[in-house]
Amino acid sequence: MAILNNQGGYHIAVVYIGGPDDAESLAYGARLARHQNVSITLIRFLMFGYDNARERKLDNSLIEAVRYENSTNDNFIYEERVTRDGVGLSASLRTLEDRFLGFTRCWDHSFSSSGAATES
Repeated sequence: MAILNNQGGYHIAVVYIGGPDDAESLAYGARLARHQNVSITLIRFLMFGYDNARERKLDNSLIEAVRYENSTNDNFIYEERVTRDGVGLSASLRTLEDRFLGFTRCWDHSFSSSGAATES
């Protein structure tokens, strides 16, 4: 209810690495983006060297659908960042700390020795 009563607004990041859990987080962020007092930044992290074509195609279509749905929403921003591994992802996330009130994402990823994100 705080979102409905706040006059100043909220700036929330949706962190998207990929996979079904992040798709759920993306859907939640898309619903939040409909509220006039909420500004959403969708940040998609692309893992360098990881290419599961089937999963990437599904991720691309989900991202494109949300971007299209919010194409006229001035409170919706999309960013892409490339990272090599969990260490790079962590460092990139730390640079975002002061920009947002909160983050939404499912933290159910682990990283293989190659740096690729895997569902755990």
